[in-house]
Amino acid sequence: MTRKQKTFLNEGATPTPKPKKRKTVKTAPVQQQKEQPPMATPALKENPPPIPQTNLMPPVKAAIATPEETALHVRLDTVVSSTLLRASLERRLQGVAPHTQRDIVTEALTFWLRTNGYLK
Repeated sequence: MTRKQKTFLNEGATPTPKPKKRKTVKTAPVQQQKEQPPMATPALKENPPPIPQTNLMPPVKAAIATPEETALHVRLDTVVSSTLLRASLERRLQGVAPHTQRDIVTEALTFWLRTNGYLK
């Protein structure tokens, strides 16, 4: 193709721009902050007020089995289980001992075993 032919063909066309070279800017590396572990600072800044003690109930023993106690797992009738729970909660609110389910069951079984001659 001749020069005249090329210019004739390119007359209405817009010239294609040459891609510009991008300048690279060097920046300082970003320092990452170390994440603090959860609860690194205390949630409360002051000690909470003490809980008032009432003299209605004796202090609750820890739920750790002592050498004199053993764990026993039994299935109870739904009615007996819910009634035991209700009795335990009502006795606890009234401040009457025994009020824990464990103590109530222990007392009831001890009575039954004595009545039937298994305990002296």
